[in-house]
Amino acid sequence: MALLSAPEKNRSEIRVLINSGRGNFAEKANVNLEESDLDIVFIAAGDLDGDRADDLVLIGRSGKGSVAKLLFNNKKGYFYEKEGAFLPPVHKGMERVDLVDLDRDGDIDLFFSGTNVTGPDGKPDERQAQIMINNGKGRFSDASGDLLPPLAPGIVYASFADYDGDAVADVFLVYRSGQNALLVNNGLGKFSDESAQALPKIPGRNLHADWADFDGDKDNDILVVTAGIDDAFRDYPSEYCYVLENDGRGRFTKRPLKVLPNVPSRRVYLLDADGNKTVDAIILTQRGPHFLKGVGKWGFSLETRKGLPGFFPVSEMAFGDFDGDGFLDIFVIDAKTGKGRLWIDSFN
Repeated sequence: MALLSAPEKNRSEIRVLINSGRGNFAEKANVNLEESDLDIVFIAAGDLDGDRADDLVLIGRSGKGSVAKLLFNNKKGYFYEKEGAFLPPVHKGMERVDLVDLDRDGDIDLFFSGTNVTGPDGKPDERQAQIMINNGKGRFSDASGDLLPPLAPGIVYASFADYDGDAVADVFLVYRSGQNALLVNNGLGKFSDESAQALPKIPGRNLHADWADFDGDKDNDILVVTAGIDDAFRDYPSEYCYVLENDGRGRFTKRPLKVLPNVPSRRVYLLDADGNKTVDAIILTQRGPHFLKGVGKWGFSLETRKGLPGFFPVSEMAFGDFDGDGFLDIFVIDAKTGKGRLWIDSFN
């Protein structure tokens, strides 16, 4: 597990924790992480060079703007800069990166985005995202000009899934204010903006989204969480979260669900928490996490007190079988203290 701490003395810190297999973690010293001079704002893990070990992509700030860096795993949890690897520069304002195979060649490509990406003149760049294509060995080329349409500023999250049924990854872009966007992949990694035709108009202060097949019709629907929906587009006064129902061809209609939290919400995680092959949801609200257990087509029951061991503001969650018993565990970050907590087998 790799953890990014809050900055101390103007410097972020990455800690690598190695799991013994039973939920006991020991810290692994990494000189390339400890001696980094970047103010790191984001990390992501994935196998960049095809050796079946998770490598790291770091995004940081320097005096000149944003910097991205690749660190490769020696398969023992030690990270290093690999000879022959290459990553082109990222634009100023890049804050996040998604690791996904965009061109269906079997390796991981990189999709960078940020809330306010600017060009050399300090004005918003017409491409608020960058696509870096992998050659399979961790050497990347910037194909943004060929593969991405112009995008408006304000992107806070990107949710990748096959939304139009052609078995390639499209992307739903969550915008901090206004209307969200849908970019459809042509199968070779080139994206077109289909927002006007595919999405209903629902402006608001959007924060996050996740996808799942809620109704069992074998297409991917989307759950969006917000800090507020513009009044004219709410179906009921306390609506802060909603589902976009997919028609199977990447065209969506809004489906309000009153069981969703009626307070501002900042994260949503869709998963099968109890192994019954229905979609469950954990939604992080300003008050604390809500656990919604799926009970069939578009049905949920609120199970927060029964399913979760605590109710307090949470900033992030990560999921996995940390103790090797075959059941789902959760690592959470307490929003007030910044400390991590490990919830073992919360749903079983």
